[in-house]
Amino acid sequence: WLANIVFYLQPSENILTTAHYYYVNKQSTNNDLVDGYNKLDLTLNFLHFFGKKVTFRMGIKNALNSEVLYFDNVLRDSSTLEYPGRSWWTQFSYEL
Repeated sequence: WLANIVFYLQPSENILTTAHYYYVNKQSTNNDLVDGYNKLDLTLNFLHFFGKKVTFRMGIKNALNSEVLYFDNVLRDSSTLEYPGRSWWTQFSYEL
């Protein structure tokens, strides 16, 4: 089975934090039974700063550094793609 939970916290008008939790139970492929995983993505947003034109976001994807696998099942065979481990990201945007 699958589960997703999203949590939003906005302590002020210009700050928003989010947490997105994913649970995936064991998965069956054409060739194998693969363990499930837990994945957590975190984001911190600073909205509309400096005259309401600048937004800055930063976050962590896969904060738990879980082994996340995606499967492509084709007829009698399946291929596996591994999601990258923990990764950090930032975004800076300016509204014209």
